[in-house]
Amino acid sequence: PENIANIKLCRQLVEALDPEHPGFSCLNTGWEVIFPAVGYEVLLVDIYPVYSARLEGDVLRGYIGAVDRAYAAANGSTLWVIPQCFGFKPRPGSIPAPNEVTLMCWEAIAHGARGLIHFIYQSTTGVQGEWLRGIVDEDLKPMDHRYEEVRRLHASIAPLRSTLLGLTRLPECPAVVGDGFDVQAFSDAAGKRYLVVVNQDTHAPQTAEISFTDAARPSIAAVEDVATGEHAAQHQRERVAFADDGSLHLVEHLVGELRDGGQVELQRLA
Repeated sequence: PENIANIKLCRQLVEALDPEHPGFSCLNTGWEVIFPAVGYEVLLVDIYPVYSARLEGDVLRGYIGAVDRAYAAANGSTLWVIPQCFGFKPRPGSIPAPNEVTLMCWEAIAHGARGLIHFIYQSTTGVQGEWLRGIVDEDLKPMDHRYEEVRRLHASIAPLRSTLLGLTRLPECPAVVGDGFDVQAFSDAAGKRYLVVVNQDTHAPQTAEISFTDAARPSIAAVEDVATGEHAAQHQRERVAFADDGSLHLVEHLVGELRDGGQVELQRLA
């Protein structure tokens, strides 16, 4: 109760300083209880899985499970995620390896997040700054691969932004995909259905074979890359090249090369 009272007080202070915008802050624990009590419009959570092990296996499953719990706690409100984009200087293994930030972001999108925030740099004291490594150093110079990776990721997501913001996650997915991939289903206000497909291999592109349930298959008409407008053939087992950091498609049965993540839109037959 004291924590909730303090959060409410902080919100009042922020909104007094900036009455044009709603105030909210990151909640790093107790989402199910604290979020509805403080009345935020957005649930912002930070989930940091990479400390001494790489983003795979149980570590990756734990991250996805945490995003799912946050999505459930949001209960229809907007979810924003702060994926781990920093590490501890004395522990190089805690710094996300190449493509791990990208994987965290695509999994957050696939599991319902509609906003991403990154830890840019340590802005407190010099002593504390010696312990954390963000995207840039205290002089705003890129630390390592993460700066370019985040820039590339958001450049690839930008063409899909308006579509992503209009999607609602579906409780059941009409598609299945092989090991090493994740697939989640969405719909928009017009009833069109979408899939977000994520390659969980941070080392190389992989070929994702997506198949649909018998109930869903007859209602699927075409394959279209929403970012480019390009159409593919409509027969089964068509190969479609995904963009490195994601793409949006209308599909029937898809085998595609996928580096990080992508979206698939399922269109009903007229």
